[in-house]
Amino acid sequence: MTLSRWGFANYAAGAHALGERLGLPVSVLSSEGNSQKQFADLRAQIARTGGNMVVNIDPNEGPVIAVQGMLANNAAIGRFKGLQKALAENPGVELLQWEAADWDTNRAYEVTKQLLAAHPDVDGIWSANDNMAIGAIAALKETGNAGAVKVSGTDGIPDAFDAIIDGTLSSTEFMDSWYQSQLGLTMALAEKNGDLDPSTTPAEHCAFMISGTQVNARR
Repeated sequence: MTLSRWGFANYAAGAHALGERLGLPVSVLSSEGNSQKQFADLRAQIARTGGNMVVNIDPNEGPVIAVQGMLANNAAIGRFKGLQKALAENPGVELLQWEAADWDTNRAYEVTKQLLAAHPDVDGIWSANDNMAIGAIAALKETGNAGAVKVSGTDGIPDAFDAIIDGTLSSTEFMDSWYQSQLGLTMALAEKNGDLDPSTTPAEHCAFMISGTQVNARR
């Protein structure tokens, strides 16, 4: 059994205990610090890409609002940092206000209504995930601005793809967990077959970034 430590420190201890119970060897493919840093960098890059979809409004300037996730959540922190990076790269775009909606669609709907009441002339809405983006779109529909105001999300849920087709969502980011699992299982099989020795494999060959592909059309 091969473990890539993308979560918390006790994952490794739990995996070793399970391995002993099942009589299976356990290898740690990357250190906690290295994995967590790469995961944080990934979250920020994902949000930066989504943020750019919102802040790159014609003519690359204008006001936007943001809907955050749970404030103490690592994913929410990383994604908001990504938005801030996108804003820094586009100084003509101003973030007027943000509010937390705790990853929840209904909460995001209520939060967005409040934000729109305070800032009715925004050009874009950044959302930390797709569920909240759907809630933001529902609020925009009530004001007659769905589709006119750019909205971005993250996660690639089916409702988000439908919203993109409808023209009410400008973008989402999809992380391919199947492909990630495939890579991990491939490395585990390589170790089992004697083709990989985790103890001598450099960290960058155990925990690495998968390059993204921008999709702008549907076949």
